[in-house]
Amino acid sequence: MLSYYLISAPGDRKENEDAAGAVAWANGGIFVLADGLGGHGGGALASRCVVERLLRLPPPRQESELSSNLTRALQDAHSALLQLQHAHSLRVGGKSTAAVAVVLSEHLCIGHVGDSRVYIFGKRKLLRRTLDHSVPQILALAGQIREKDIRHHPDRNHLLRALGGGDVPLEIDIFSCTTQEIKALLLCSDGFWELINERQMEAALRRADTPQDWLRHMETIVLRNGRNYSMDNYSAIGIYL
Repeated sequence: MLSYYLISAPGDRKENEDAAGAVAWANGGIFVLADGLGGHGGGALASRCVVERLLRLPPPRQESELSSNLTRALQDAHSALLQLQHAHSLRVGGKSTAAVAVVLSEHLCIGHVGDSRVYIFGKRKLLRRTLDHSVPQILALAGQIREKDIRHHPDRNHLLRALGGGDVPLEIDIFSCTTQEIKALLLCSDGFWELINERQMEAALRRADTPQDWLRHMETIVLRNGRNYSMDNYSAIGIYL
């Protein structure tokens, strides 16, 4: 039976520009996490706008609608941010990452833009994760840096895609699969995944009976590793399938 838990905290910053939310359905649900960009209030406005827009997505009637419906919803959120930027005269900000998981019966659809991640776990190990739309991710894929070096690369905040950036349409990464081999999902902002590695995520998952237990185990690690680090906002949604 599907269950979930979410956390969102400002870290050492004055304002939390992350946002997260979920809507559960009888046969699934939609889970959204966004990390606003730009500061000066624009980032917080943007992330809240993205989450509110995406949570309006109605339950798909069938699995074949998942990908197209989610793509349209993300494009709609992108357009909404362009309108928000104009309405609030935002020269900087008004952009956001997005990580979205839609579960319908035994089917899963993931969509993302930016460097907020979705991790997919089996019973004991990580199966896959989304690839960031960032300079360090490109360098890692090209073999110029190691995967683990993404976390502390000097260009880690240099994003190649974001909702509200550039013109419509926006290029969005979408993939779908069945949930047969999947035990858990983790959606998280960079302020979370930069301070915990995948082995620690797996170990916490093996110890946890509920999504709340899992997130609390991981949050303890994030806070420990972020001590004296000037922590960014951090947010996460843990989902058990």
